[in-house]
Amino acid sequence: MKRLLLIALISVCAFSSNIQAQSNSLTVGAKGAYQSKYKGFLYGLDLSYRVSPLFEVSLSGLMNPKIFNEDKDFNDPAWDRDISFYSGSVDLRFYLINSDLLSTGPSLGAQYINFKSKDMNGITVDDGSLFGFNIGWHAQFMVTENFQINGGWRYTNAKEEQSYHAIYLGVGYTFNLF
Repeated sequence: MKRLLLIALISVCAFSSNIQAQSNSLTVGAKGAYQSKYKGFLYGLDLSYRVSPLFEVSLSGLMNPKIFNEDKDFNDPAWDRDISFYSGSVDLRFYLINSDLLSTGPSLGAQYINFKSKDMNGITVDDGSLFGFNIGWHAQFMVTENFQINGGWRYTNAKEEQSYHAIYLGVGYTFNLF
């Protein structure tokens, strides 16, 4: 019964809202993120294509060539390390609420992470590449017809020691393709 009520509520929100967002539009933007695992911010680019008023495909990349990680397992400062962090992701965004000003809904995707860790002496102690899955919530607010502010939350499940939560905020400019 709870599932049926949830499905009914989502359907009402999705179809009763004003679906004026333009399909076939391309948005190019920049964003910054704070991750729960690392002490520092990531920055990058976001490219998204609005397939329909309720569905969007997004390619994004985040990086920081010198982000700090403090291992929680050890109290020895020698285990603190700098990390070069680069990631790229593909996300599918589903807009349950969609109006002229605000679009919001869940996102699902996959992420590729490349990192290199150095200890306090500058010696590389760990480097590698990981593949993980994303789940999150995305929202975008249209400031003008072509300028938007977007943000959200994402959890990436890559590997136990590399899984993290990220909160991001960005700006974008939308081009109408057709």
